[in-house]
Amino acid sequence: MKKILDYLFLKNIDINEDIFRNLYYSSEISSFAGFDMNLLCENKKYDKYEILKELENRIGENHIEYKYFVKLINKTYFVRILEDNDNKIYDILMYRSDKKEEYDLYNKIFFPKEMEIPDSLNKLNKPIIYVDNHVTILKNEGLFSNFLGYEDWDYKNKCLNRIDVSATTTILDLFKNNDFSQIIDFEKNGGDLITLNLDIKYLDGFYYIDNIKIV
Repeated sequence: MKKILDYLFLKNIDINEDIFRNLYYSSEISSFAGFDMNLLCENKKYDKYEILKELENRIGENHIEYKYFVKLINKTYFVRILEDNDNKIYDILMYRSDKKEEYDLYNKIFFPKEMEIPDSLNKLNKPIIYVDNHVTILKNEGLFSNFLGYEDWDYKNKCLNRIDVSATTTILDLFKNNDFSQIIDFEKNGGDLITLNLDIKYLDGFYYIDNIKIV
């Protein structure tokens, strides 16, 4: 998928329109939905670029998320590219990350450190949660996000897998307990509300959602 970076940045590489489908493109300069060759080429003026960091994730339904920090002569970009199951590009986000605080922010959000989950939890087919300043699902997020009308990759993109962001009230203090059951209102994708009864268990430093019921 590095070929798409050639298309976006290298002036001597022609863009192949056939690799795009229903494209959404956004940068600090412009955004569009559809296909606009002029806007897509707004940074296509370089002879070379350097990839500072990269990560590839499968995000559900055989879609793939590609993430890069790209260094150019006079600027640095965070680039995120989404590819569907037909290997078509449908989403490109480009954020300037020249300043250290910008780089650190995108690095923290989009390149999280992999947390080692104990085998005792890995064998469970349950949403596994880690609690620090947020209540974040680390694994099997789709088993929760589907109740809220999100695909797992979309919930990750919009809510960073943080269920406290989706809750309509503060829920962080609930996780001072070990095992507990709690009825919580959540905002669904699109703005409607749903009330869920979450049965939460604690195991080896993590929580997991043992059962979810619609109230």
